[in-house]
Amino acid sequence: MKKHVRVFITTVVFLFIAGTTAFFLTGPSTANACGYGSSGGQDYVPQRKSSTGYLAEKSAIFPDQAREIVRNHINRLNPDLEVGNINDAGSFYEA
Repeated sequence: MKKHVRVFITTVVFLFIAGTTAFFLTGPSTANACGYGSSGGQDYVPQRKSSTGYLAEKSAIFPDQAREIVRNHINRLNPDLEVGNINDAGSFYEA
């Protein structure tokens, strides 16, 4: 009886290790979820491509355009709020 129990436990442990190894070696790679050419994730931002295949440069917006974008967003959330100062912080605007 003890020999059968030992063989059974050894078999279960072996199958568990083999199954876990197979899952991690053949399972989907979540590290590539937001990689280039893959579908999105929490921080996924679609990239525009130019005709040459490289990422297209997006033209800069002016402070008036930034104010309008923020104003539209705030009006959807709470129409009673108003946009304050718009500060140019280099590659983005602070509102």
